[in-house]
Amino acid sequence: MKSIAVIAGIVRNKAQQILVALRPAHLPQGNLWEFPGGKIEPGELPMQALVRELKEEVGIHISSAQAWLSSRHCYADKIILLQVWQVLHYSGQPQGLEGQVIRWVTAQQLQDLTFPAANLPILQALQNTNFECKV
Repeated sequence: MKSIAVIAGIVRNKAQQILVALRPAHLPQGNLWEFPGGKIEPGELPMQALVRELKEEVGIHISSAQAWLSSRHCYADKIILLQVWQVLHYSGQPQGLEGQVIRWVTAQQLQDLTFPAANLPILQALQNTNFECKV
């Protein structure tokens, strides 16, 4: 079975709301919410992938981030090896540069949104964690 290394960033605004994006309908897991990020390219370090993906997807420039959790999720056709980082400092105003809808939500509001199954460990951890982000 194919394994895919993925990076995701937990981005917070000054009100400590969390940035989420709606996957386009035509993509796998379409119409589900996700945390910004994407595939880690071969030879790419996780921080490099995080900086690249968040610049490409939502137009922010990360100056500081911290590895937070990792998980593995088996779908029927692939295994997702997910690395999640807390973004501690960034600049720029997030926007959906790939046409995706983005939204700021509280940790409590995350439970009202539908995410891919691989995101369950992130959602559980966010209910029990309080990180400060400096915009």
